[in-house]
Amino acid sequence: MAERLRGEDSYGLLLILILLSLLVTALVGDSDSGRVAVTAMSGATTLFAFWTSRPSVAVLRAATIVVALSIVAAIAAVAFGSSTTLDHVGRAGLAVITSASPVVVARRLVRQPRVQGSTVLGALCIYLLLGLFFAYLYSTIGAISPPFFAQQPTPTIVDYLYFSYATLTTVGYGDLTAGQDLGRMLAVSEALTGQLYLVTVVSLLVANLGRVRAR
Repeated sequence: MAERLRGEDSYGLLLILILLSLLVTALVGDSDSGRVAVTAMSGATTLFAFWTSRPSVAVLRAATIVVALSIVAAIAAVAFGSSTTLDHVGRAGLAVITSASPVVVARRLVRQPRVQGSTVLGALCIYLLLGLFFAYLYSTIGAISPPFFAQQPTPTIVDYLYFSYATLTTVGYGDLTAGQDLGRMLAVSEALTGQLYLVTVVSLLVANLGRVRAR
């Protein structure tokens, strides 16, 4: 495990961390301590996506600063009682960092000379990271212009994650729907991205597993 944490292209471990992050979010709920735990877990998972993809030192340092500020904002929200504003600041920071993590992972996968198991796992990680990004983006929009959902005036982060992944996978349960034009268009964009990504990128990688890429 220590070698995986230190090593590059550990996308199998990253996949486990993303799923564990979703599980922790569901278990801790939306309590004060739960928000801190969710922010810390999501931030650490995203930071590991950067670390194992080996970006430049400047990019890794910037990602670390954003994650640290998001965690500090979540802790300050609990300590000073202004949970709404500071908590949304922390989620906005996570939205910024999770928007960059799929790009960093994708750049690393493109440079791999052979399509291998880690390439497919990395592509799946990108898919899940997109769901995280849209969830925190929806949360930020809901903080700026509430309510985001037509059915839920005070949504929790679990609601945003549930809606994001239900949209990304095009399940569309319908119990939560975006109540604003911007939210609706973003939901459509997420659904199209998720559907096209699976039937193109992931399927092509699986079909070419083991092949050496042309220079």
